[in-house]
Amino acid sequence: MGLYDYNIKEYIIKSVEELGFNDFSIVQKEVFEGLKENKNLIVKSKTGSGKTHAFLIPIFNELDPSDNQVFATIISPTLELARQTYNFAKKLAKASQKEIRVKLYTGGNDKLRDLDKLDSNMPHIVIGTPGRIKDLSIDNNKLKIYTSKYFVIDEVDMVFSGGYEEEIDNISKVMVNAKKLFFSATINQEIEIYLKKYM
Repeated sequence: MGLYDYNIKEYIIKSVEELGFNDFSIVQKEVFEGLKENKNLIVKSKTGSGKTHAFLIPIFNELDPSDNQVFATIISPTLELARQTYNFAKKLAKASQKEIRVKLYTGGNDKLRDLDKLDSNMPHIVIGTPGRIKDLSIDNNKLKIYTSKYFVIDEVDMVFSGGYEEEIDNISKVMVNAKKLFFSATINQEIEIYLKKYM
């Protein structure tokens, strides 16, 4: 099956074709099939398999730009990985005729500036590191992630080896109704048991 077989918005297809692929990778197909069945997913997929677009494409495909609230929250373990995801998401957003607001929240950004902007401009897609997202959404109650329809943790093994269990626990409590997509290159039994409590 090709891109046109999945009922994907035209601007998304054009955007990913510009990146050089005309078909989904195995992990992308598996994620789409799982989401069609309305499942929460734990996905084991090696680096370079296309997993970032495996969650970004379904998110953009379902997102309504006229809805002025957070649609998806995406957690990355490091500033570098969060920025990579943000750059991919910005390219997809730029291809849309209607504005899609994608915001990056990490420890390297000006928190006071982020808080000030949130008073008048709520993003559609939130991408960031666990500590800063918890800070803005729970400690300061400015980033309204509780409206999220998707909750994604990328490189979940690194998130938990980095000691972010408490932050993830707190963040997940305000997104109980969101679809949960957890991605990792490696998933041991301990992590799998821990993640299943969010399912």
